[in-house]
Amino acid sequence: MGKTSENERSKALEGIRLSAGNAGRLTVGTQSVRTSPCRCDKVSIVVCGRVGYEAALGFMLGENLADAVIVEPEPDPYAIMRTAISVNYGDRGVLLICGSSEEEKGTVMAAGGLLEESGFNNEVVYVEDCIAPGGTEQMNAGYFQCVKIAGAAAASGMTLKETYYTVRKARNLVKSISVRDALSSGGRGRDDAGALFGEGAMEKIAFQLRQASRARTGDTVCTYISGAGGVTLAELGRANYHLYRSLTERGIAVHDALINPVPVGAASADIAISMMLLPDELKKYYDMPCSALYYNKT
Repeated sequence: MGKTSENERSKALEGIRLSAGNAGRLTVGTQSVRTSPCRCDKVSIVVCGRVGYEAALGFMLGENLADAVIVEPEPDPYAIMRTAISVNYGDRGVLLICGSSEEEKGTVMAAGGLLEESGFNNEVVYVEDCIAPGGTEQMNAGYFQCVKIAGAAAASGMTLKETYYTVRKARNLVKSISVRDALSSGGRGRDDAGALFGEGAMEKIAFQLRQASRARTGDTVCTYISGAGGVTLAELGRANYHLYRSLTERGIAVHDALINPVPVGAASADIAISMMLLPDELKKYYDMPCSALYYNKT
């Protein structure tokens, strides 16, 4: 979807908006989609990821989540600035959440500078997207838990600085990986049984996530899985099952095991997985009720 023309992208986004049932919930622009109306009594949250925004629209945009998602595949600083201003009706400031690539960092930092010059306070949190050696940016995998904590922190009345430090703390506890990047074989990840990303692959993934996050027996985690390139919901379900079992068999409690069924267009099949250590101090924010197109927590 990222490589389609602006006209075709607008049609697709309008169709997504109509599917919400309540047409007033979302406002579609040429470079972003935002909630409507936006609250003016809290910090605004804007997701600036350049890839995988279809999944972000389904799971990360809505009440007590993000206020806007950039959908332009190569946004310029002015597009980000305009989007941030469009959802910042009050004086609480804007938190921008983006990836960790140098290109994206530079663009968002420039947008932050433009916002400051225009009198809008802002902070930026950079999400680490893939822990695999030589890993590439994968489908905004690491964003969900950061957005979940950010939306709840903002809704609870935190200041911009407080929201920023809370989300940074969460970001440091999130580890994400692309199954394709993690597999040394470099194949499609099919095990001997022919299942995409089967038990053997997921055991390796679980080990790498545990190692990176230093999760130990007695710890509590949240997991998030999304797919690309034609990966089916059944395949995501099998991956989720194997990951859950691998963690719980080692005494790691899984507080939430989410599957985002919204696929990301890609040339190759892949699954992106995020795991977040969930300390008690962040649990109340993670558990705050929220509502998006395809994700609701009550």
